[in-house]
Amino acid sequence: MARYDLLIIGGGIAGAVLGRAMAEAGRTVLIVEKEEEFSDRIRGEMLMPGGSAEARALGIHDLLLEGCGNAVPGEIFVLDMG
Repeated sequence: MARYDLLIIGGGIAGAVLGRAMAEAGRTVLIVEKEEEFSDRIRGEMLMPGGSAEARALGIHDLLLEGCGNAVPGEIFVLDMG
């Protein structure tokens, strides 16, 4: 029977990136995903600059841009107190 250091339930972006990072750190990882085809996408309104830096450090920044992401040159925040 195979033994793993980490079991990840769900192979979406978060699970896949965590699995990759842990495998690169020398851990044995099993990712369990019910879907046969990857259909995840970035969720939320934006990826903040810190998130972009993390994506670069994990080696997935260009993959996100090629597959489903869009580069945003800057952010403008507006607080509408109505």
